[in-house]
Amino acid sequence: MMLREPDPEVVADIRFRDESTRDRTRSRGEGVYDWTPEKSVGVWACRNPRCRGYAQVFQPNIDAADAFDRQLAQRSEVPLDRTKILYCDACLSEYKRTSPDRRRGQVERMAVAIRQLKESDDPERERDLVANLEAWGHPDVPGLVSALRERKNAERGSNRRRSL
Repeated sequence: MMLREPDPEVVADIRFRDESTRDRTRSRGEGVYDWTPEKSVGVWACRNPRCRGYAQVFQPNIDAADAFDRQLAQRSEVPLDRTKILYCDACLSEYKRTSPDRRRGQVERMAVAIRQLKESDDPERERDLVANLEAWGHPDVPGLVSALRERKNAERGSNRRRSL
């Protein structure tokens, strides 16, 4: 049985790996551990109307708000209200803590409105319910309305056939 001679490339790679295992320059160079938190460039009033606190504002926040303001100006819309953008630290933690309950409440409110919309035959009431769903942020009001319309038309058609 003949032993194969090791490949010189493999031997060189193994030797290089052994030599560079503890080489600090390979993993730690300038700028690797130089991160510092951003400096606050100002404060904006907290978004929570009941709070009189302030939220720290950093340069990326200002740049993003300015970019949105430019887009809004192109469409001749009013600029963003800076008092309705950021939460202070205390309000942000409260917002995150209560967010699931608030969202469940919104979904339940929409579910009640959709049930009423399904059962309603009053066009005025239907318009009010659709307006409420849009105001509450339902993700697909036009799709919901068209699906309910098709369902009602199908029910009316089947009722006509039965009566004949």
